[in-house]
Amino acid sequence: INELNADQWSVYPNPLQGNNIHISGPIHVESALLTDISGRKIADLSVSNESLIILPEGIENGTYLLQLITSKGNVIKKVVR
Repeated sequence: INELNADQWSVYPNPLQGNNIHISGPIHVESALLTDISGRKIADLSVSNESLIILPEGIENGTYLLQLITSKGNVIKKVVR
């Protein structure tokens, strides 16, 4: 797995508000994976409109890792709920 430069990507709002996560970066994000800090998978996520991820209901408050999956590799961003 290639790791892209995470500094080129924005994830907002962070801390999260509601169930929408907006993403922006230099490459189209195909899908995403949300894990807890220990790496346990919380949810497979789809990306709509090339820049919006909608979280499923029931994600508890805490710190998570959002893995953005692109054709050129993956980007990991820390998000707080």
